[in-house]
Amino acid sequence: MYLLGFLFFAIGYWIYKFLFIDFHRKSWNFTEEIPFYAISMMKFGLLVHLVMICFMYTNKRLLSPTLYTPTDFYRPRAEEPRIFFNRRYDSVAAKVVALAALSLIAAYFLYRFCIENCCDLYGNYQAKKRAANLEDT
Repeated sequence: MYLLGFLFFAIGYWIYKFLFIDFHRKSWNFTEEIPFYAISMMKFGLLVHLVMICFMYTNKRLLSPTLYTPTDFYRPRAEEPRIFFNRRYDSVAAKVVALAALSLIAAYFLYRFCIENCCDLYGNYQAKKRAANLEDT
């Protein structure tokens, strides 16, 4: 085993040295696109996180007050969606969490698709106006 270990580490040393010096000298694909792509994916992670908040804080088996009885603990079955949501969001705290998460999602979509586009249109209008003023002079 000592001989095999020695051969493994000796060969590995020379291979890693060769790869480090000759092969890994330049990074071909490490540009500014990677951080921008990661930032764009964080939006979807935030959306999934908000959806999971709605189910985490309204799960009676995880966060249960002392007033609940064993019949209140349930495992969601294949029910109608109306019955499922009525049972899950039966307390004020659960409804507040759901409302807060949904309002954050709605506020993001409002900003992303309405306000940001209006600001871009206004900026383009101002740029065209400045360009027209420069042409006139």
